[in-house]
Amino acid sequence: MGACRCSHVRVLEKDTFCMKIPELEGFEILEKLGEGGMAAVWKARQISLDRIVAIKVLSHELAAAADDVDRFQQEARAAARLKHPGIVQVYDARAENGVYYFVMEYVAGYTVGDWIRRKGALSEEDALIVTDCVAEAMDDAWRTASLIHCDIKPDNIIIDADGTVKVADLGLSRTISAMSAGGKLDEVMGTPAYISPEQAEGRADLDCRADIYSLGAMLYHMLTGKLMFQGQADDEVMLLQVTTHAVAADELNPKLCKAVCELLDALLKKDRDDRPRTWDDVKVLLRRTRANMPRLPGAGPVQTATQVKVDHERLMQHRQGARPPAAADSTHQQPPTNRRLLLLFGILIAAVLVVFWVRARTPQAPPGLPAPAGPVQDPAQAAVPTNREPAGVTPPVTDTVEENAREMYEFARQWHQENPHRLQEAVKAFRKVAIQTAGTKYALMAEDMIRNLVRQSENEVAQIMERLAEQAQSLIDAGDFLGAAALYDGYEGPRQWETGERRQDVAAQLRRDNARKGKQRSQVRKRADAKRQELVDLVPPALLDDGLPTAVRLARSIANHPDAGPYAEELNAVLALLERAEDMDQRIIDSFLEQVDTQVSLDLVQGRRTLVITGVDGERIIARMQLPVGSGVASSEVILTLGDLSSREKLARMGDEAVPEVALVKGLMASRSKAYEHAHRFFDLVGYPLNEPLVSLVEARAVEGADGAARESLRGLMRDVGIAVPAGSTMREWVKAVGRARMDPRKVAYLSQALDLYEAEYGDTPFSASAEPVIRELRSVLKVLQGT
Repeated sequence: MGACRCSHVRVLEKDTFCMKIPELEGFEILEKLGEGGMAAVWKARQISLDRIVAIKVLSHELAAAADDVDRFQQEARAAARLKHPGIVQVYDARAENGVYYFVMEYVAGYTVGDWIRRKGALSEEDALIVTDCVAEAMDDAWRTASLIHCDIKPDNIIIDADGTVKVADLGLSRTISAMSAGGKLDEVMGTPAYISPEQAEGRADLDCRADIYSLGAMLYHMLTGKLMFQGQADDEVMLLQVTTHAVAADELNPKLCKAVCELLDALLKKDRDDRPRTWDDVKVLLRRTRANMPRLPGAGPVQTATQVKVDHERLMQHRQGARPPAAADSTHQQPPTNRRLLLLFGILIAAVLVVFWVRARTPQAPPGLPAPAGPVQDPAQAAVPTNREPAGVTPPVTDTVEENAREMYEFARQWHQENPHRLQEAVKAFRKVAIQTAGTKYALMAEDMIRNLVRQSENEVAQIMERLAEQAQSLIDAGDFLGAAALYDGYEGPRQWETGERRQDVAAQLRRDNARKGKQRSQVRKRADAKRQELVDLVPPALLDDGLPTAVRLARSIANHPDAGPYAEELNAVLALLERAEDMDQRIIDSFLEQVDTQVSLDLVQGRRTLVITGVDGERIIARMQLPVGSGVASSEVILTLGDLSSREKLARMGDEAVPEVALVKGLMASRSKAYEHAHRFFDLVGYPLNEPLVSLVEARAVEGADGAARESLRGLMRDVGIAVPAGSTMREWVKAVGRARMDPRKVAYLSQALDLYEAEYGDTPFSASAEPVIRELRSVLKVLQGT
């Protein structure tokens, strides 16, 4: 497992924000229901429908961040697609004046977290029922939308007023299609006490097994009344979720049976491959657990996973502290008055159904289209059953109804032919035909048209998305993720509305990719900057102190390092320069090839010689020297090496100092000879990035050399007049030595002249400035001696 990146965890139970009462058009805010790390939830009345709803409003701080707004919108879209009694239903998602919110089902009840806080711990039976319900709901979410919750915990599980267990707060949910394969997330979202090890590690390739672990952590809390790793800091809990098993549940609650403990052990495996792989596997484990649980004599049958609604009366006792009411007597009969009321109520319902059925038969035009022409029989006369037709039986379709249905269908079909690209409006038109011509063949034909139109629309949407992907790929390959996102956002053309959500999703992912790539580029640049600085800091001193071979090895290791990145070309150029400079000796030897069979005058270490060059053999220069012998001339062979050539000869054969490697070698030779002014001039010609540090180093060494010369010169001057100063003495000790001296008056003239010469030569050195008290004392002694 990778290391747990606890410093990047957003703990959703903390850092809540303070939000004023929002003003949302069409809603009357009644009260605040709760507040968390991402949003606040308000109870409100939707004025248009006169219904109570819950409104979740994203915090102002997070609404300013594109990633959190994207996450908020993903939550609304993902939750709205789910239709399950065990999941809180989302009705709508909106944005007004920078406020992001969505409208959802209002659940009048209490959370499992509230239940645990009241009871301390739940019974095995109650805990397993809640676990069953959550597993059923999340199984539906996983099978229908490949959706995971990422934050299953007691405070996100609500018991409705009728006893239904509902999963809420899908704010962290993600579909598999929105995840990248492998890799790590830059931010880990979750609640530490319930988070899965793979979430804590920051892995992106999550699946339903992460929620299965969180459900196990919630079951642990329900059965023991304690959080896993309770009492530890959040970042420590994240690490423990990855590396350590919590205290065994039966140690905290010895009443737990073996079957329940085995269930916990299976759900809380650290390696997800060891956990149940699907929610179906979890439900099988739950059935097996119930089957293996000990039951008291006379107890009823064990509940199964299909019994997903918690008994309301039994759960309400946990809210009110009451005992469950006794079961009603199955032999008790309703009074006759009640039976008569029920009969009248049933007749009334039948009448209402007849009215609705008559209205459904009334032919109407598709939305936005004129009604079909031609006579239309009164739909009430054609639809109301006669006395011979029992209520609830569909009457036969008359010719007039069939004709009206045909006209509606033909009108919608003709409109579609004239407007072939307005598929969504055509679908609405044929859907209305299908509803209002129910029972006729035209309803079936309209439904078939709807299927074809939807398929056509989906194909066109897919083709548009493919074309956009092809156009965006060149931008992505060039690293322009924001340009690719703008391409998706700015699309205007066919199916603009239908592709909107998918385009927004792709654009949001591209912006996230751009942010991630930006961080990666920044890190690469920092590492490359460090490598380049390493070359600037280390290679120039190595050139001056150790020579070219050492500097070349050092530069090669830096230039070939993977972190060289953006500077690899520049660093390799420096390396090539150093390698050419290292070959300068061979270049000097090779310069003699052009002078073979030529008489030349060479400046050698032994002095100037006139020789005839006869050849070059590797590092040797072969020449012939003519010597006078008697009245004739004799010749002898001479073998020269680079060491036989004087510095003057070498400098002359290197070539033009405007060439960087020539300037570098000449500068190094001047520096070794302490000719720092010449070295400064040569190093200026080397070029970036070596020239500046080399010049700085020789300037510092020149100052250091001048200072050393100034010190030794003053020490020698004082020694000549009989004043000894031990090595390592301070300036104060130098002054005292002058004051104690008994100077020979005969040396007055020498001292006066020597001090003038010293100040003329070394007066501008740092040492001379620090030695000013010594020189002043010498001048004072000189005046005394001159006076005598």
